[in-house]
Amino acid sequence: MIALTLWAQLQDAGKWASPEGWEAKHPSTIESEGAHGDYTRIRLNRPADGTIGGDILPGGILVTKDFDEAGELLQWTVMKKIPGYDPDNSDWFWARYSAEGEVRVKGTLNDCIYCHLNGTDLVYSAWLTPDEDTGL
Repeated sequence: MIALTLWAQLQDAGKWASPEGWEAKHPSTIESEGAHGDYTRIRLNRPADGTIGGDILPGGILVTKDFDEAGELLQWTVMKKIPGYDPDNSDWFWARYSAEGEVRVKGTLNDCIYCHLNGTDLVYSAWLTPDEDTGL
């Protein structure tokens, strides 16, 4: 049920903000590695906007739209902060959807958690690390 409700919320994700400083470093999609396809674009809903580097507010959603080398959308990878969902892992619900919205995986996903362990509040992206020269 959570995954279906979350998918409905994602329909406005194209209007959501990019992480602070993101557009200055990455005007559109960026080259990616690993679980997110060849290229990715990150968006945040209002409760998550401006909170990267600290604790994300309840209801915060971070979404990556993941693309192949030809620019075709492969999947959506999403994390949503739900109070009481998984206290041992910062209450994040994780999900991955096909480009068409079919749920591929959902819930407490150990692969996601393991990769995000280095981030504050389990929010980690190599692309969100401040640039030493610009501070962005």
